[in-house]
Amino acid sequence: MPILKSLPPKLLYGRVLWVSLMITLMFFSQLLLSLSYAFDSFEHRYIGNQAVKKLKATELAKEHSTALTVWETTISNMGNNKNLRKGGFNKLNFTFGDLAAMAGDHSETPEELKMLLIILRGEEVEDTGFWDFFNTHTQSGEEARIKAIRRQWNNACAWVIEKNTDWKDSQIDDTESCFERALKVQDEEIEKQLKRGSLFSNPVSWRDGYLPSRLELAEFEQLVGYVSLVRENDEHFPPSSHLTYERYHIKAIEFAQAYSESHSSQELMQSIIFEGFAQHFLHDSFASGHLAADYAKQFKEDLEHTHDEYNKKGILVFNNPNIFVWPLNKDQQQKRQSTLKKLKAGWIAFGDKHLFIPEASFHRYVVIQTAFKSLWEVFKATIKTKRKIEAQATDSSKCKMCTTQSFPEKSNNTFIDDIRISPLTNEGWKILAGAGILFSPYEDGKSNYKGSTFNLKSPFKNNKNKRHNQIVGAASIELGYVRSTEPWVPNYYGVGGLIAPGARTSIYPLSVGYWSRKSLFSGPTTMGLRLNAGLRTDEAETVFSLNAPKDRIAGELSLVFDFLYNYRSPISFFVRYEILSTTISGVFFEDLKVRNDSIFYNGSNLLMFGIGLDLAAVLK
Repeated sequence: MPILKSLPPKLLYGRVLWVSLMITLMFFSQLLLSLSYAFDSFEHRYIGNQAVKKLKATELAKEHSTALTVWETTISNMGNNKNLRKGGFNKLNFTFGDLAAMAGDHSETPEELKMLLIILRGEEVEDTGFWDFFNTHTQSGEEARIKAIRRQWNNACAWVIEKNTDWKDSQIDDTESCFERALKVQDEEIEKQLKRGSLFSNPVSWRDGYLPSRLELAEFEQLVGYVSLVRENDEHFPPSSHLTYERYHIKAIEFAQAYSESHSSQELMQSIIFEGFAQHFLHDSFASGHLAADYAKQFKEDLEHTHDEYNKKGILVFNNPNIFVWPLNKDQQQKRQSTLKKLKAGWIAFGDKHLFIPEASFHRYVVIQTAFKSLWEVFKATIKTKRKIEAQATDSSKCKMCTTQSFPEKSNNTFIDDIRISPLTNEGWKILAGAGILFSPYEDGKSNYKGSTFNLKSPFKNNKNKRHNQIVGAASIELGYVRSTEPWVPNYYGVGGLIAPGARTSIYPLSVGYWSRKSLFSGPTTMGLRLNAGLRTDEAETVFSLNAPKDRIAGELSLVFDFLYNYRSPISFFVRYEILSTTISGVFFEDLKVRNDSIFYNGSNLLMFGIGLDLAAVLK
């Protein structure tokens, strides 16, 4: 290109550097965004499997044992993969709980979940509407997905055994029933207290919950589609999760009713997949972090903070019990009355990775019972009877589970200055890496400097009397620590550097200033002013050095303005503007030269764009 050919080599290199760095930063940011959320597939799997266990113990299942066998065989065949039958993975069968775990977080719709299972089994593709989906998913990739869920189950199993002193077994022979065996004492105690009619107190808490290793997180992050679904999906949060559950549950009933007439294996499979999908959102509707967060109103970092904090601490919730979930039972009247009393009086719900702490015993009892009744309603629809329940998407009243009474509601007073929840803070180490543009001074024949970033002349026109603004690419890297202090007290301390090839290089061993505190008022933005102190070199015979005959080394003080948009922890996007750069050169008082570069003085200024990384959020 003629314009590029007219540029000096150093300036051309600067522009190439700028474009390359911006592309690198965008790619880098997408990789880091995968650190956003933790994982709880093992909890979804456990609730789903426990719901099946309760279903198998009912009179309905016993009377229709053949139908139950067909139902269980269909589920087992969904995940039929010979490679998963090797090694230690064969100890965990593909179950209904796996469907609940894969739904929502690993697949966006029931149709996608069905496609994932087809790929897992290595079957031929018939639905050409999903060609793009099949191009991005492979059989080995789906095997890795199941293995990741299996490994997390085993890791969480080891954790719950280590924490649970009530269980005396020293070895894990049956990992499938691991949680059930480890929590047996807690679950039996809940049953006893409910039968006695006592509003029990919670046992001693472990509180820390399950903490996945960095290796485990990385295994999930590399799964196709996982990160984008767990990071951006309001359907996981009430009240959207209620509506999502209802939509898929009704479809599951409709497919089940169709199967009772046709006995088509495809109809039965669709019914099971849709109910598995519905169950994922039913489970999420009971998680404290999901109940506490307001997806529509909170900015992303505040939403994530609320989600994580309330998952650990729990919240007080209430139920106006759905009689379908808690039916009359002549043999267990006292237990039912105690349960309904506690549901109405209020109970503590916990969240992701905290379902198995002792304090969550009643929570487990309630969510498993609700999941069981949802599954029972679908299974019953598969059995042909004289009187059919016609569930229509426009008439949810004919679906017994489709009511808000099936779900807990948070107390309106829970979140008013909750002393247990720490506020958002900027505290911690920050890395800022950016690329930008350096504008040269504007010089006329009388050596008066003037100009404006917003009124640039062409950088390629020159004549005898004027030299117009030149521009060059620049790159910067900075490391700083932000402390939580009083307003207007310096709270940023760090180091940094800047390079603009063909123009200047700056090294700042000291950077000090103030960054605004995070709050609901500030939203996802942070602003600040900093003073950078260090050394600067200007290359000779360029418009940036005012045509000095040789390279100049000088002390520098620069004043910069920072604006950060906290996209999602630990990532932020920033704009940095250099308001003033003052350089001092010369030996003591001999030949002392002071130069001010500023948009307000000679038109020279520096504008940077880039990615900020919160190291505290990465390492927590």
